[in-house]
Amino acid sequence: MSSTRAADHLVVLLHGLGRTRRSLARMDRALVHAGFSTMRIDYPSTRRPIERHAEAVAEQLSRAPVPAKLSFVTHSLGGLVLRQLCTYEAPWREAMARVVMLAPPNQGASLAATLDKGGLIRAILGPSFGQIASGRAETLPAPDVPFAIFAGNAPGVPGDGLLRIEETRLEGAAEHHVVPTIHTFIMNHPAVIAGTIAFLRGSPD
Repeated sequence: MSSTRAADHLVVLLHGLGRTRRSLARMDRALVHAGFSTMRIDYPSTRRPIERHAEAVAEQLSRAPVPAKLSFVTHSLGGLVLRQLCTYEAPWREAMARVVMLAPPNQGASLAATLDKGGLIRAILGPSFGQIASGRAETLPAPDVPFAIFAGNAPGVPGDGLLRIEETRLEGAAEHHVVPTIHTFIMNHPAVIAGTIAFLRGSPD
């Protein structure tokens, strides 16, 4: 964790499938420089289903001081973990202010469904991959606070290489941006970092 201290506005960062909290280090540094407190949470993304990931994140949040404002920045699978967290009732839920989702499989992932034929990839990437491939996202609630989505559109591939742009969409989003980058590194794109900070501040891009 980058920080567990109470702050006016704490931003929790949730990584994607097969990644660790280190993948969000550049975003974390930018948020701290912009005046936010941050908490990067690791979870075993390839070993448990989305529900268990949410339990692990909720446990860590329950141990930390509740800030005046709590926001989330998520990458890929982390967006579905956040949506599962929206089913919780806890003191930290009352502090939730804003959410930024980076390349979230909000409408599933057609590529994941294709690769999942036979179950070989599911055996490698775990139950969360299987849930993405089988449409688990369709059963999860949208955040009940303002949320923004950033989708990738890389040259020469459909969408960001893993998700089509339309697969990132979620009804109720306050903003939906498309940036020229691939799925794996969307969190490091300068426009994504700047747009994330602007949205969390509640100001326009």
